[in-house]
Amino acid sequence: MNKLKTAFTKVGKFLKKNVYYVLIFCCLAAIGTMVAVTVAENDKQANVNNPGTVTPQPDNPTPDKPSTPDNPTPDKPTPDKPIEPEKIVFVCPTSNYTLGEGYSMDMLVWNATLRQYQTHSGIDFLTEKAEDVRCAYDGTVESVATDSLNGTTVTIKHKDGLVTIYGSLDGVTVKKGQAVKSGDVIGKTSASKMSESLSGNHLHFEVKQNGEHIDPYTYLPQADK
Repeated sequence: MNKLKTAFTKVGKFLKKNVYYVLIFCCLAAIGTMVAVTVAENDKQANVNNPGTVTPQPDNPTPDKPSTPDNPTPDKPTPDKPIEPEKIVFVCPTSNYTLGEGYSMDMLVWNATLRQYQTHSGIDFLTEKAEDVRCAYDGTVESVATDSLNGTTVTIKHKDGLVTIYGSLDGVTVKKGQAVKSGDVIGKTSASKMSESLSGNHLHFEVKQNGEHIDPYTYLPQADK
């Protein structure tokens, strides 16, 4: 009890002795508190008057699916350009000619040598003298044959099932199995085809595709008509 009384006595003496300093401290503390409260109220009012812009968020955002080795992003397919087949064009198999009998497998034509009507499976190129006969397209000689009715005939096999036949030849320069190029000389025109002997020197030219006769002008330049 005496200790507590002594403590109060000391505090009283301190306050009495330093009363001015205590009052100044209390005033400063009060002023600081008022300033802090005022600033806080001003900030609160400013936030009410000028609210910040808030970016709305979707209710259920869907994150982008990343591309991973297990889940690669597929490349867009690039359409393939169609590959056009090579167009086959023959060279004219001879020169300095006039056209004789034409291709006629659907209609009978008159054969003056045999004095009868018959089909004509090729084109006759008539020449005044023996002219070079040329391979119409790249290929391989399939056969070289001679008989009394057709004279000497060279048959050349090409791609795509094409075969060219050169009849009424003389002076043949190729043999079976020989590779030939478009424009290579394979012989000369003649009158060796006895079934068309009245035509004189000429080339009897036929074309087959997949074993069937076709009009040679399917592949010959139209300018050679």
